[in-house]
Amino acid sequence: MNWLKKIAFGILVILISCVVWANWYPPEISTLLPKVRVSVFKILDSKATENSFVELKNRDGVSALKFSEESSELSIIYEPSTISSKKLSKELTHLLDGQFEERQYVSSGAECPVQGMELFKHQLKELFCFRQPNFQND
Repeated sequence: MNWLKKIAFGILVILISCVVWANWYPPEISTLLPKVRVSVFKILDSKATENSFVELKNRDGVSALKFSEESSELSIIYEPSTISSKKLSKELTHLLDGQFEERQYVSSGAECPVQGMELFKHQLKELFCFRQPNFQND
């Protein structure tokens, strides 16, 4: 029975240590930013210009939009919580009469440049952090 108390005390100390460690510094501002995704489309309409996509650029959930006339590619950064990729495709179909195709990029080599232990530490800190980011200039 004595060893059970020691194990419970050890777990309690570890949990308290994690909470203190996670809340020692305020969290990074980037943790409050919405998650975004990037979609790239190959535009088959040769008459398309940057001005062709103004309506899509002003849409809620679209953070940025860039059209390259050299490569005829349209890059869209959007918030998937606000607008889905299917809805973006529908909007493009409406604007271009279906004259586009979504580009699929396959990464070669390593999948993620972040080491597994660094990612684990970041997720652990996010889990135990109860502070709000401080936006004041120090």
